[in-house]
Amino acid sequence: MENFCEITFCQQIGSNKRHNQDVLFNGEAVFQYKLKTTEKRLENRPHFIVGVADGISNSNRPEKANKLVMQLLSKMESLSRQTIYDNYNNIR
Repeated sequence: MENFCEITFCQQIGSNKRHNQDVLFNGEAVFQYKLKTTEKRLENRPHFIVGVADGISNSNRPEKANKLVMQLLSKMESLSRQTIYDNYNNIR
């Protein structure tokens, strides 16, 4: 099967942070590392979801909030206004 997309990603925590607030979803797994070396994936599905949640350092527990959002995203089979609304209401 032909490759549709190449995904390259890495992570690095800020120098003054204890926890990485940023979370990645690469279409298969959720990542939240202090240091994640560069990784490349070839994606051959015609439709897939990826996500990046950038932490807001002055909020309460941004590392947990971002991870929750990416975990919810990883369970979604499709992305639409309705699926976002439904998931938002499920975590409220």
